[in-house]
Amino acid sequence: MVDAGGAAVGTDLNRRFQREVAFWESTGPSLEQGWWNRNAEPNAPLRLQYSQTYQLIVSLQKTLNKDALAPAKQLHDLWIVYPQLNDPSGLNQIGLECEKLISILQSN
Repeated sequence: MVDAGGAAVGTDLNRRFQREVAFWESTGPSLEQGWWNRNAEPNAPLRLQYSQTYQLIVSLQKTLNKDALAPAKQLHDLWIVYPQLNDPSGLNQIGLECEKLISILQSN
């Protein structure tokens, strides 16, 4: 979407991102350590949700939509609090990309 619509899609992406943040706020704290490997199929619902969230964050880094700053901080703070989310085996990418998004938005 970003490549096709550029910065103009930022508002839509941010709306989607806010829904992702709400999902992880409601689901993340109840996940057990190792949740990623509980269902290792490529189309496992949580894996798809994670991938969608990740792609939204990366896309928002390109749109520079300032409205994404608050939800990025919110998701980042959630992600680093729960070890089952901030697993350094690779799941910590969401937290790291949120940090990058926050930095980008604060510097522009």
